[in-house]
Amino acid sequence: LETGQSSLIAYVDNYYQTNFQVNIPTDTTLAVDGFGEVEISIDYFTILEIGGLSATGLELDCSNEDCTFNGGENGCFSLSGTPTVSGSYVLNLVVYASGSWNGLPISQTLDDLIEVTLIVEECEIEGCWNDDDFYAINDQYWINNCQYLICEEDDNWSSMVTLEECVQ
Repeated sequence: LETGQSSLIAYVDNYYQTNFQVNIPTDTTLAVDGFGEVEISIDYFTILEIGGLSATGLELDCSNEDCTFNGGENGCFSLSGTPTVSGSYVLNLVVYASGSWNGLPISQTLDDLIEVTLIVEECEIEGCWNDDDFYAINDQYWINNCQYLICEEDDNWSSMVTLEECVQ
């Protein structure tokens, strides 16, 4: 699991999904005051939550039922859904880590591994809607084999265009 900060961009009322790959090592080395570097065996990590996610309209989906990834395993999780309110949202990965040091079990909740900013913006694309389909400016919407409309400007369809000598 790489640590750090980054930004993601989504658009209001548009489906959004981003995927993260998880690679949990079997061990790691930590610097501990008074002990120096110590090797920790990793049993598993469980994703408890993505802090701040509930305000975005997105949901957490894991590649397994309980979002638990054992040491030495790979997996993935996704953030997906349709955001409805623009804004900047700080998302924080919160995991429960379990392992051992010299045979002694240790566990801890970690809430500062990864912080991601999700920026939800208004969609500024111009075009026309017909039913649930979006057409960019100059796109044609075919009504049948002989007739169509052209999206001329934002939310403005042309008059019906009929092909001459067309047979349906």
